Amino acid sequence: MQAGGLDRRVEVLVREELRDPLSGEPREVWARLAEVWAEVLPGPGSERYGDQQRVATNATRFRIRYRDDVTPLNRLRYRGREYDIHGVQEIGRREGLEVLAEARAE
Repeated sequence: MQAGGLDRRVEVLVREELRDPLSGEPREVWARLAEVWAEVLPGPGSERYGDQQRVATNATRFRIRYRDDVTPLNRLRYRGREYDIHGVQEIGRREGLEVLAEARAE
């Protein structure tokens, strides 16, 4: 994995459950686990009709250095948009990761 291609900053987010101090209700938040360098490879967008509205999505592949804590349970944040992770594949022998993620198009 060549460092020259890793030219974008991406945040890896992890879900945390916090309790509201006043009501005690659980609340889900996404906290930053790490900020990493990535190569961003835009994929095709798609549009479908669901829940009585049109939903557009944007699939993107991110290549990052190997980490053992990036899973489909995480999210990525890039340029202010959050991406749900659909798949993580190892590149080489712990050389890097290719992360397939999708964000709603705006």
